[in-house]
Amino acid sequence: MATDFLHGEGVMAAILSVIESNAPAAWFTDGEAEELRLCTIGSLQEYAIRDITNGARQPSIIDECPAILVRPLGTTPDSGYSGSGGMRGTDEQYRVIMARTFAQTLDDSGDETTVAHGKARYGKLLCAALFGTGRLGSPTLTTTDSSADIIRVDFVSADYSDETDDARDIAIVPAQVWAIALDCSVKISTV
Repeated sequence: MATDFLHGEGVMAAILSVIESNAPAAWFTDGEAEELRLCTIGSLQEYAIRDITNGARQPSIIDECPAILVRPLGTTPDSGYSGSGGMRGTDEQYRVIMARTFAQTLDDSGDETTVAHGKARYGKLLCAALFGTGRLGSPTLTTTDSSADIIRVDFVSADYSDETDDARDIAIVPAQVWAIALDCSVKISTV
């Protein structure tokens, strides 16, 4: 039976690759109004939510907006994809977070729009980029003793109203910034 069956690093790299391949080109074009400053594996814990810590200014997510961060949420066994011959099925959960300032919240014409409209617009664009292929492309998931394949990627939830800890942490920042969070489930079979 496979003993190396956690694939977080490979899956998060595949999520970023799919976003970069399928999101609007303006998100990755130097000098464009919607150009992302940050698109990486990471967590809001790596950035100070408040600007001042012990009297010294800390890196803030506000400085990195617009940003996309991808982080793991957890992994559980999935008996639907386990079988004979040592095959192990897992369900790996991930969160994709987008943070923007109010001034970076644009409509399809490139004009500033409301946060509510922006959350819906960027959520739709991010969801289309992430789930358009259904399998995160064809990533190679490396293991020390077996092989693994992504069976499918499922949409779990979209948080536009600060229900998740990530979106809520941004909502309390004393600045004009917002975040959305998209959660997905990645079904993996490791043999």
